[in-house]
Amino acid sequence: MTVENTENKEIYSGNGTTYRWPITFETSGVEASEIKVYRTDSDGVSTLLTSNYEVDLNALEVIYPTPASGLDPVPTGEGVVILRALSLNQELDLKNQGTLNAENLEDGFDRVVMMIQQVQEQVDRTPQADVSESGEDSAVAALLEEVRDARDDAEDSANAAAASANSAATSATNASASATAADTSKTAAQAAQVAAEAAAATVSGLQRKIVVFTIDMTTASGLQAVSGTTFTPKLAIFFAAETTASMLNSWGFDDGTSRVCIYNRGNQSGAGNNRFASTVSILADQSASANYQGYVDSFNSTGCIINWTKSGAATGTLTIAALFLG
Repeated sequence: MTVENTENKEIYSGNGTTYRWPITFETSGVEASEIKVYRTDSDGVSTLLTSNYEVDLNALEVIYPTPASGLDPVPTGEGVVILRALSLNQELDLKNQGTLNAENLEDGFDRVVMMIQQVQEQVDRTPQADVSESGEDSAVAALLEEVRDARDDAEDSANAAAASANSAATSATNASASATAADTSKTAAQAAQVAAEAAAATVSGLQRKIVVFTIDMTTASGLQAVSGTTFTPKLAIFFAAETTASMLNSWGFDDGTSRVCIYNRGNQSGAGNNRFASTVSILADQSASANYQGYVDSFNSTGCIINWTKSGAATGTLTIAALFLG
């Protein structure tokens, strides 16, 4: 046998009906596994197939897609490539002084020629310099150097983008911290305003009375009458503490309509510093699930009525010193 056909691949265009693709290049001594089939999409990108095709070296054709696959034939605009890709080995073993089979020897030569054709097909698909050029001075070498430079520039740009992203994340974190600090300052300013308004009320002739009372924090939510004044107050300033179990305290202002409270969470682990509440004027915060809080429900001629709300299993006795102003 001779290898006169210099081709080792077939390139076909789909038409929406064909599924049998002829093999016209030399296949003598070639295994079916050495015939590779590619599917080319409409963008000209080829993908090696691993299933849904059959190679018939007796009929010299590739069946793709197979009827069993259920796939549609290759449409117009797409294609099929059939490539002979031999394994690069030589299995002919000639023994010294042994029998020489000329056909086996020729088959070995034929296989080597087909391997050379396989390499030539790959070379034909590579960029090449002009025959007058050589080595590192060729146009191809210059092009490859430009590609390497472009790759390096792309890596530098990617690293710079990552650094910018990290910087942006840090800025966002700092902005969040600034916003938190601003909220804290606002809360302190509100408390200071309430204190200033209460101090401004201390004019000549102002009625005032200090009353100390307690509340058992195991008591259910409800009302408590606080007495001790001979006038109807207009403002109450509360100083509250529980010093036996929780070591907590609070400071609040209440005019019967509006109220504020600054409170300390006592000996809770990781509780932080003072906190602010705008719905109550007394708050004993023992834990995340247990607290006792109250506010002025109404003022009367002997003091006021405190509306208490118990949450969870609050315990201990809360002592409150109230300064009534009227």
